[in-house]
Amino acid sequence: AKSAKPKNAAAISDVGQSWRYTTSRPAGEWNKSTFDDSNWTYGTAGFGTPGTPGGKVCTKWNTREIWLRRKFTIPAEAAKRKMRLWLTHDEDVDIYLNGKRIANRRGYTTKFFWMDLDAKAQAAVKAGENVLAVHCRQTSGGQFIDVALYAVGDKPCDVQLGAAAGATTLLVRTGHGEEHAEDPELGADFVVSDLSEAAQVIERELRARSKGAESPPRSIEI
Repeated sequence: AKSAKPKNAAAISDVGQSWRYTTSRPAGEWNKSTFDDSNWTYGTAGFGTPGTPGGKVCTKWNTREIWLRRKFTIPAEAAKRKMRLWLTHDEDVDIYLNGKRIANRRGYTTKFFWMDLDAKAQAAVKAGENVLAVHCRQTSGGQFIDVALYAVGDKPCDVQLGAAAGATTLLVRTGHGEEHAEDPELGADFVVSDLSEAAQVIERELRARSKGAESPPRSIEI
């Protein structure tokens, strides 16, 4: 289900990143960390067909199914944070983290949305190397898939964590955010009043990224 609004979030595995992918059904436990995906193709998300609502197509995918894998590192401090997915899918999608299914949705969406991880899914998060694996299935019409994993918090250290990781940071004046919005030493790149304004900033940054207007930020923190 769609989550309540996050106060601060730093992208651990962002949208628009490079993935290993295949459109042929893989043999074996393809969603496990130990699976050898070295013969899969590299591609940049989003994957889909032009004109599909929901995101920027960087790698064409026009077959019935696609399987994706991406390795990334979660710092020890970030691994303690609550995690949320930021995704859009057309159509059915299954998402795994380190071999454990953390999301299962049917149908399609036309824009990115937040999705909470339940306790079992949160338990799949670990410090160090992690593997996000995605299976998306198409039946008719347009098709598109892109998935991100965010760490969520509401303290200055969360903004600092994002900055230390090279993230573009954005502080929302909700929760503890209001207490620190005027702190010049915090150094957030953007300060906004609510989640609606934060979403506008994210959309603007993603549009700039898709047009190549500037070097893409590693993450956006909200």
